[in-house]
Amino acid sequence: MTSETTSTEEEKEEDAEEEDGEKKQKTKKVKETVYEWELLNDVKAIWLRSPKEVTEEEYTKFYHSLSKVKTMR
Repeated sequence: MTSETTSTEEEKEEDAEEEDGEKKQKTKKVKETVYEWELLNDVKAIWLRSPKEVTEEEYTKFYHSLSKVKTMR
């Protein structure tokens, strides 16, 4: 995730009168932070997929990642 802070000017609803009688709208600077999200993993979770779609290798890797057990060969 990355963020970027930018400054923008927004108009206030109130009008301020200048000395010569002209009206000028007041503005104020507002800092706005924008976040950009990056998708890191687009693979569907193994438990959400059909058992027919999951290969033996995928199942073994998943099981070992959960149980921290080394292969028994």
